[in-house]
Amino acid sequence: MSWYKVVIVNNEHTSWSTVGLMRQFILRYKLIGSPKDAVVYRGVNDLGDHIYYFSPQASIIAIAEKVWLSGNFRGLQLPDFPGK
Repeated sequence: MSWYKVVIVNNEHTSWSTVGLMRQFILRYKLIGSPKDAVVYRGVNDLGDHIYYFSPQASIIAIAEKVWLSGNFRGLQLPDFPGK
């Protein structure tokens, strides 16, 4: 598993998309004991887009919680799922 980048486009739905993305992730993160190697970095670019970087362990949590399957995301990198 590698690092994943998620871009949430700056528009009228940005606030809800960022809250939705991180809420699900944080709930699962805390439930499994807050692993130290599950790291998420966040920034904002010149356009006001929110950019998140998920470490490999954080990516595993995010995939398990399906946090990337809904929302206003652009530039999303998802792994190939077996059987699809």
